[in-house]
Formats: sequence, structure tokens, C-alpha cells
Amino acid sequence: LSNQLVGELMLELGRHAEAEAHLRKGLPRFRAALDGEPEELQFANEIAWANVLLGELRAHANDAAGAKAEWENAVQVLMPFLPNPEGADPGTMDTYARALMHLGRIDEARPWVEALLKANWSEARLLKLAREKGLAPAE
Repeated sequence: LSNQLVGELMLELGRHAEAEAHLRKGLPRFRAALDGEPEELQFANEIAWANVLLGELRAHANDAAGAKAEWENAVQVLMPFLPNPEGADPGTMDTYARALMHLGRIDEARPWVEALLKANWSEARLLKLAREKGLAPAE
């Protein structure tokens, strides 16, 4: 988990190369954990969250194809765990909704964002993206 947290911190600090290195370094451990326990949502969400952040880094570097591949990976990892928003973990819904919004799959993201808003989920970056995509009311 420490590589993931350090990667997020580096991203927040604008140190993109270091963020990407830490996020990529942590992925194999979570993939191995998920392979060992394929029903464990936490491992899947950690992988998907890293993919969302790596996609944002690729987009920032003007690598649209790389960003799209990362976001598609996030969706693929979480899709089997999330048949619908009812009863889903908010952190996992956040990850899934972000990936869908980044991919421009707004109609698919809508029920997830609506469920998060109904649950009073207030993560600033998600809300900003949802507003940009027309899925959340303006501040």
C-alpha cells in the first residue's frame, strides 16, 4: 500500500514521474494478491485506483491512448464486482465512476455518480470531474 500512497502524494505535489514510478511499482503486488484471492474487492479497487491515477498522469503527458488504456483497465478490473450501485462500497464506486467519466462513458457513469451524491460522497476531485461532465450540480 505504501507505493500507492506515495504515488498519490507525488501526484498531488505535481511530481508526475515519481508518482507514476510508485504507482507502477505497487501494481504487481496487488495483482498477485488478487490472483490469490479473486473475490477480494479491496485488491481489485487498489489496482483500478492505480489505473485511474496512471490514466490521469498519461492524459497530463498528452498520451491519450495510454490514458484510455489505463482507464479501460480500471473498468475491466472492477466490472465483475459492481453489477449495480445498490449496496456498493462508495470508494469503489468513486473509482469506477471516475474511470467511466474519463472514458467519456457518461451514461454508464451516471447511476454511480447519482448513488455517490445520494450517499453524500464529497471527494472534491470526483465532484469536480462530475461537474465537468454534467453529472453533478454546480457549486
